[in-house]
Amino acid sequence: MTLRVLAALLLASVSLTPCTHAGEIIRFQAGAQAHTDVVLAHVPVKALVAEFLDPGDTGTGKSLSYLVWREILTAISDQAGAGVILARAPGEERITDMLEKDYHGAAVRIAKEQKASMAVWGAVNTAGGDLFVNTYLSLLPETADTQLKLTLSGEPSLPPGLQAKIMRTNYNFPLVETPRARLFERRIVTRKQVTLRATADPSAQVVATLSKDKALDAVDMDKGWFKVRLANGQVGYLDNSVVDVPPRTIEATLVSTTLKATPGGQHVRNVTLNGPYRVLDMRYEAKTGLWYELEVDKVHGWVPAHLVRARFSLPIVHFVAGLYRYQFKRYEDARREFAQYVSALNFVNDNPSLASAYQLLGASTMLTKNTVFETDDSVLEYFSKAVNATPYDPSAYSLRALAALAVQRKAETALKDLEQALSLDPTDPIATRITDTIRQDLMKPGGGRLRYMLEDGAAAGPKFENLANRYPMTGASTRE
Repeated sequence: MTLRVLAALLLASVSLTPCTHAGEIIRFQAGAQAHTDVVLAHVPVKALVAEFLDPGDTGTGKSLSYLVWREILTAISDQAGAGVILARAPGEERITDMLEKDYHGAAVRIAKEQKASMAVWGAVNTAGGDLFVNTYLSLLPETADTQLKLTLSGEPSLPPGLQAKIMRTNYNFPLVETPRARLFERRIVTRKQVTLRATADPSAQVVATLSKDKALDAVDMDKGWFKVRLANGQVGYLDNSVVDVPPRTIEATLVSTTLKATPGGQHVRNVTLNGPYRVLDMRYEAKTGLWYELEVDKVHGWVPAHLVRARFSLPIVHFVAGLYRYQFKRYEDARREFAQYVSALNFVNDNPSLASAYQLLGASTMLTKNTVFETDDSVLEYFSKAVNATPYDPSAYSLRALAALAVQRKAETALKDLEQALSLDPTDPIATRITDTIRQDLMKPGGGRLRYMLEDGAAAGPKFENLANRYPMTGASTRE
């Protein structure tokens, strides 16, 4: 029994040159002895999207995995060194039949074989015209564990050890209930001259030939094929590999800009973008990057993508895109993606994924500055929301403690958070190391760098010494 892996890589420079797509299909055996060659071998950051489970055998699992895969590609289209792999069952075979019960294990195993840093998978159930989608994410410690950090730096002579990790590696995202049309009714854009076929089959009758860069109305998906309706009412199918897949909508808040007649072209009208807008077309242009065509006040025109916020079909796309950006130190882009994630749904307060998203949103916001010490203290709200979402997690308090040191220049707030972290877990390696680092610096004869940076540095030294006595710090600086 074989399983195919469809791989795609967007090769684009950081200066936003037009992207190209490279793909290949490779085979490997399902089961204990399964193994396959690594694709995109020289790509430093890869995610693997596994075909979604589809208990009702509706074909929607295949369609949804293709859509998530393609939207992640769009989300990272300007990022050099970023790749996405889609693992799918061949032909009409069901992923559940091939992998039996160990779906999660198989997805992670395939991701590890492909040297990916993330594994994305999910399941979809249908009820009438509605879909109920569960999505999951695993970060692979071998590649991701050392990359998601907040480190206080940018000031001379700061002691090493003022660092905390975003610790969570497995995510169970909230259930998404959505009409089918909200996922699959959208614009798509041909990447070359293509043939529209009567059914979702490469050997089906050709019903039309379409030119390159033609924006089309997709009305549904059938596995990996988009069902499209032409202006004359004719219906046909296009394989997803021959089209670009823009976000269904973009959002903006009081953004003043100029609509262009073409991407980077002549002026059409000055407008203020405020609210959601349906994406009518999408283009990559050399040097100027990605552009969207919108209708604003009954006028069509193009705006650069960096001025607006894409809204992708499922929140997990924003979360994964944020992780890519964070690992590539594109912190402003990461901040935008995590902000889109936390605004996507009404989350429950104790959701661990939400806590991590707020931690990454806060860290990204701080790291956009030349030094984290320039950050406004409003960033603490993100870390506080993470604490509120997971009040049982010591690392949430440690991250807020670091943020408080940087933006408030006070030890007292950090002390309270570290004390809470240690009360939850007296052996927590992050909290013990940070506490010991601060204690040693403040208690140095004559005082270290922190003592003079912090408003209450001199008074805080004995308090940190007291905390260290209550929670022994033996080996704290090297235990993580």
